[in-house]
Amino acid sequence: METATTLAPRSALDRLDQLKRERVDGTGREPACYTGPTVDPQELAQRLCEPVLDWLTSLTHSASTQAAYERGVRMFLTWLEKDAPLLPASAIVPEYKRHLEHKGMAPRSVALYIGSLRGFFQYASRAYGVPNLAGDVKVKVPRGQVRSPLSLDQAKTLLQSIDRGTLEGKRDYAVIALFLDTGVRRSELLKADVGDVEIHEGKVRLWIRSKGHVAKDRFVKVVPEVLSAIDAWSDARRKAQGVRRLPKDAPLFASLSRCNRFGRLSPMGLTRLVKVRMRDAGISGKRYSPHSLRHTAGTLTYRAKGDIYLAKELLGHSNVTTTENYVHMENRLRDGAPEDVLAGILFDRPGVPTGAVA
Repeated sequence: METATTLAPRSALDRLDQLKRERVDGTGREPACYTGPTVDPQELAQRLCEPVLDWLTSLTHSASTQAAYERGVRMFLTWLEKDAPLLPASAIVPEYKRHLEHKGMAPRSVALYIGSLRGFFQYASRAYGVPNLAGDVKVKVPRGQVRSPLSLDQAKTLLQSIDRGTLEGKRDYAVIALFLDTGVRRSELLKADVGDVEIHEGKVRLWIRSKGHVAKDRFVKVVPEVLSAIDAWSDARRKAQGVRRLPKDAPLFASLSRCNRFGRLSPMGLTRLVKVRMRDAGISGKRYSPHSLRHTAGTLTYRAKGDIYLAKELLGHSNVTTTENYVHMENRLRDGAPEDVLAGILFDRPGVPTGAVA
């Protein structure tokens, strides 16, 4: 069993990577060092490597979720070795949270990194019997969506502004039409393959991998207008690639960049696509992104039917509370909102009941 002295010359990340390569299960387990009034953060980083690797190996989330968790704990180990002061064990994770906030990290990002530590320490407390150092650390995340939905006129203008006479135009129109009509997430669209589009009982559906899932276990209905756009893009793409048929595992939406032509469209590439098309349609601002199109789908569904559960079904939310975030923002602009009530009181607005005001 290695001692702290033999571990010291290597960084915690080097040790973590070595353990991945030379794993010997069932040996060398020992709890992290929590004794004394303060904890040596460098020694703690070394001692946590094997529990971290065990935890990462035990995860059954999607590859992207596991990668995000691993990034989170690797950042924490790096901070322990390079920046963490001597602290009581119970103050380590709260101090790390302050470190992330001081760097200017957004609350949602801080919540993601602290959440990965909560998951790790819950596992380590069960498997290794060490204290759960992150159990009581909370991060306040602003309620509601930070992206703005498009109005119906803006959504129509966006679609109409795309020149479908080019290969890129055919692809971009199909992407945005699918976003607006199905409300799929960015990650779901990027992971869609050609073979995920299928006919079932005379209807067309697209199988998607929901957020955090490993399998493609949910589908959205593809209406004829959107299917026509996907078919136009696929036909033009086959001709450009010089093939008669696309493999089923080929990406449904491919990159057209020189360095990755016909490879899978990247998250950055998709964001750029949407931003450029929005800008060309006269829609600009920091609050507009690919998620705005998903938000638009949910908002327009709620406006059309007034049924929050129909919007929940479209968006694939597991909890209607999440869908209420969309509705909450929509209702803030309704007639009779609190501002309208106050306007009737303050400015004697005609037709607005003022009620009894003391």
